[in-house]
Amino acid sequence: MGGRGQDLTLEARLSRFPRVGLARLPTPLEPLPRLTAALGGPRLWVKREDCTGFGFGGNKLRKLDFVLHEARAAGADTLVSGGVVQSNSQRQVAAAAARLGLACHLAVYHGRVAAPGPEYEQNGNALLTRLFGATLHDVPWDGDRNGAIDRLAARLRDEGARPYVVPYGVSSGLGAVGYASAATEIAAQCGDLDFVPAAIVHCSGSGATQAGLAVGAAACLPDTQVLGIDIDAEPARVRRDVRRIATEAANLLDMPLDLGRIEVIAGHAAIFAYRAALST
Repeated sequence: MGGRGQDLTLEARLSRFPRVGLARLPTPLEPLPRLTAALGGPRLWVKREDCTGFGFGGNKLRKLDFVLHEARAAGADTLVSGGVVQSNSQRQVAAAAARLGLACHLAVYHGRVAAPGPEYEQNGNALLTRLFGATLHDVPWDGDRNGAIDRLAARLRDEGARPYVVPYGVSSGLGAVGYASAATEIAAQCGDLDFVPAAIVHCSGSGATQAGLAVGAAACLPDTQVLGIDIDAEPARVRRDVRRIATEAANLLDMPLDLGRIEVIAGHAAIFAYRAALST
């Protein structure tokens, strides 16, 4: 890994991967002066990944921009993915399928999180995925994020469809390559503002967002920590997945990777780690 083309910038490496043009980039980097004041410092900024574009936006569109080019090149006519009932990822996959003229089938996991009320399964993202034209398949949660998605794709393939599997959370090596682009944007935006961020703090669950940020930041923000806050109450599993996906992404980009820099923190411990990172 990292044995070829070491003179290439991260931007040049990313340019070798075609996109479908789904995401509106770069997303804004905005200061949070009132929150900074309320917390008594340090200076906080937010990367507005909710502003990526159509389908009400979200960070998964950045990954889908890369992943769905591969789907179209493979001649897929159907996207197959999945998530929990109110999954942002499912909503963005359904919106992308509608934009690209592809069928969309989603494995909707029930039982992973408790429904707060009867309306939980009828509004929000659950409603939007249906409005975007996706076919929903209710399945029980068994802890295997991609098992039901893969089985659904196999069934559709047997029925004559040409499915392309978008993994849970769009978390794959190629998805992480897409998210490395966020690190290049942060580096450029912070450079324009004449500061280097001490840390990039974000939620980490299926792994590719943190994997992409870790690979990207190593190249263009080497003095910035990337801290993933586990949102699944499974920090050990999240750390393993981030390391695996980051290794895949680094291989695709032909870049070195220091797995020791990948840090996943249990959600309840996040505030203490964040304060410690920013005080060093």
